[in-house]
Amino acid sequence: MRPVTCVIVFSLALMAIKSHSLEAPISQPQENWDIKLGAFSMSKSLPWKGANNQALVLPGFDIRKGNWQFSIETPIKYHLPKSNQFHPYMALTVRNDGYDSDTLAFTKLDTHKVFAGYDKPKDEIVAIAGFNMASAAFEASTDISNHSNGVSLTASYAYPVMQWQKRFQLSMGPAIYWHNKNYVNYYYGVSNTQVNEAVNRSFYHTQSATNYQFFVKAQLKIDASWMMLVNLNHTQLDNHISDSPLIESKYQQAVSVIIAYQL
Repeated sequence: MRPVTCVIVFSLALMAIKSHSLEAPISQPQENWDIKLGAFSMSKSLPWKGANNQALVLPGFDIRKGNWQFSIETPIKYHLPKSNQFHPYMALTVRNDGYDSDTLAFTKLDTHKVFAGYDKPKDEIVAIAGFNMASAAFEASTDISNHSNGVSLTASYAYPVMQWQKRFQLSMGPAIYWHNKNYVNYYYGVSNTQVNEAVNRSFYHTQSATNYQFFVKAQLKIDASWMMLVNLNHTQLDNHISDSPLIESKYQQAVSVIIAYQL
């Protein structure tokens, strides 16, 4: 990701802390300022050919007032009125899921010959609509910047495994990520202008893809202001992605640790 988008995962994690709070959710919008600051550390494997593991340590923030939310991931996010446990929202964000997009990673990405002369995808502006309902979540996103015209759908379920004195919570479950063919070909395809047979970068155009993930989340409320969140996930890529001449591995793993402080 570019410097703006590389903090997306941190902001998403902070929102996960908020949406999976150990305290009972409030039924009305918070009219006071709700500000969280913190640090995010991640180590992840990448599916690209020749790619080594990547490590990130980043600062981040998440600010809320009323129905509005502001963060690195979502410059503008609006939470629609709740109905019991049904929590819908709309948002705008920036997306880049392409090769060598983590420009602030501590570890430099090893370059495989297949990427010689490769033009990396541009950042996209993405509109999002989604909802959380108890432990389930659904989200739809679409490119509105006319780069990929990609559409993605995500569904997940976090099964609560353990809770201890409203201080520690452990959950795990599956997630499904569906991407239309425009998204898949933008990030994993090889267009006619990108073909280079000398480095085995052959033309590649495919269909939509569905990735499957299993995740584990642990949340510890240290005190009234401090909180720690640990995430682990294992993702299996669709064959339409793993068959790309740019891809080496069918699997991705990631572990992250977030320390957040609420002002």
